[in-house]
Amino acid sequence: MEIQGLPVTAHGLAVHGPRGPVFEDVDLEVPSGGLLVVHGPGGSDRTTLLWRGRATA
Repeated sequence: MEIQGLPVTAHGLAVHGPRGPVFEDVDLEVPSGGLLVVHGPGGSDRTTLLWRGRATA
């Protein structure tokens, strides 16, 4: 099975919440057909990372 898709690139991605930085200076590059896995415990802002990336694409 061949996976098709667009490449994803982010440089210097950051999100700051009311209690301070959630994450800062995140760089990532996923080639076309690549797979991105975001792993972490509940409440670690995985969804925030994905939404922030979507908003700046």
